[in-house]
Amino acid sequence: MAKKDENKIAQFRKDRVKIIETLYADEPSTARRYNRTTSSGGNMPKSAVEVRKLLQDSFSSTDKAVKVSQNLYATNLIYANTIDYLCNMFMWRYKVTPHKLYGKSKAKDKKQIKDDEYLLNYHLMLEVVDGLSIETKFPALLRNIFVNGAVYFTTMINEESYTVDTLLLPNKYCRKIGETQYGTALIQFDFSYFNDIGLSEVQLKEYFKSFPKEFEKCFRKYQKDANLRWQDLDPHVSSGLMLNDYGIPTYLYIYGSILDYEQYQDNELERNENALKYIVVQTMPHYEDKLIFEMDEVKALHQSMKKVIDKGDKARLLTTFGTINVEKLSENDTVENEVLLKAFKAIFNNAGFNSNIFTSDSVTALKYSLIRDRGLV
Repeated sequence: MAKKDENKIAQFRKDRVKIIETLYADEPSTARRYNRTTSSGGNMPKSAVEVRKLLQDSFSSTDKAVKVSQNLYATNLIYANTIDYLCNMFMWRYKVTPHKLYGKSKAKDKKQIKDDEYLLNYHLMLEVVDGLSIETKFPALLRNIFVNGAVYFTTMINEESYTVDTLLLPNKYCRKIGETQYGTALIQFDFSYFNDIGLSEVQLKEYFKSFPKEFEKCFRKYQKDANLRWQDLDPHVSSGLMLNDYGIPTYLYIYGSILDYEQYQDNELERNENALKYIVVQTMPHYEDKLIFEMDEVKALHQSMKKVIDKGDKARLLTTFGTINVEKLSENDTVENEVLLKAFKAIFNNAGFNSNIFTSDSVTALKYSLIRDRGLV
């Protein structure tokens, strides 16, 4: 056989294989299966194993865990609702109890306060406490603790309006260095923060009005001496609260369960979709192991039939060699799927919650769950 004929036969076989590959391709479903993307973003862990690894690595650096927690709180309703539930569990109320302040001399101690003076001071103190905005500040503090693993703050006294404003400080520029005898945190602030925000001198001067006066004084010291980058804040007006000793957002652990739950949801959705789909098998006739139609004719038959059958996701055409059968990809499943329900409960179990808080209609279950969770907060 001439070499030219051999090349033609080889080329014919290659073309034949390509045609067969196109006959059995299922582009839409294949693309959907392999092009899945998570709703969490490209830099987020993709599995429960990766979440656990991230938390283990957080003992040396919490930055990545905190960033993931912040992104998750912004994008995932289960994670956000779990944290918001703890933050908004209480309706914060307060009471003011007057008590006598003793002076240095016995004469001052025996001095009687007139009723008008007493009422004036009493209402003044009420204004001060009301200015603390306890109802809004406490949930904000808790939210920062659960999302970021820690919260640092300082307070400002406005003598004109008799208010005490609580200012939340950026976690990245704060660190705990010890505790007072009362158990409150001693913290330091990184005054390079005011350089990093990129404000002009005029803008910076205006920005310092939002902080206690000591902040500008400390920043000017840092400008003269770079060794004074970290400086102690007055523990009487500044402190911090941490979710744990390392400042790791431990509720991030439930993200692994959320990923599992989302995967189970995808599997369940695909299973239900397959129950509605059909595959139509068109078998090409043959005689004594020889095709009756040539490959170009088979391709033409396939394309003609495809126009009639393959109009969407509900049916697929498969052309083979010999009868036409119509089969469902999946049968209807009459058994209740408990995997999805168990995966949903596992999210709240890993968070230390009773999942019935969000799904149960049992008054008793809700009552005891609330008692337990109040104790946690």
